[in-house]
Amino acid sequence: MNGGRVLPVLLHSHAPLDLVVIMLGTNDLYEGLDVGHVRDGLMRLVEIVRHHPFRLPKPCCPDILLVAPPPMTACADPDVTDEKVARSEALAGDIASLALRLEVGFFDAGQVARASAADGYHLEAEDSRALGIALRQPVATALGLS
Repeated sequence: MNGGRVLPVLLHSHAPLDLVVIMLGTNDLYEGLDVGHVRDGLMRLVEIVRHHPFRLPKPCCPDILLVAPPPMTACADPDVTDEKVARSEALAGDIASLALRLEVGFFDAGQVARASAADGYHLEAEDSRALGIALRQPVATALGLS
């Protein structure tokens, strides 16, 4: 629940990068944290990407695409409460506003995928596939391929 710890290692080991796609927040909400906490965490991750010392011949900063995860789904898990589901439903709006403010790309995964009814927050294979297919266009756009 702290992508900021591993992100610098990933940025360095995968450089050079053209695009960084970030989809986080559901686990934070599941653990009882609020949407503001998720928003602040995403803001910190964007800051890390933008200020990472890539150590390449010329300065670079990859484009960033923030992806709002699909909202949680009510299920048999008593930890997936109506309040957590409601918070997760509000997450896409907050992430969209953040993306606009930070001038990064945005995609709402909830438009093409749903959280599993089995546990309320993970994706089933067909939803993962649908999300991957749906992300082709925003990724191509961010990379200037369309």
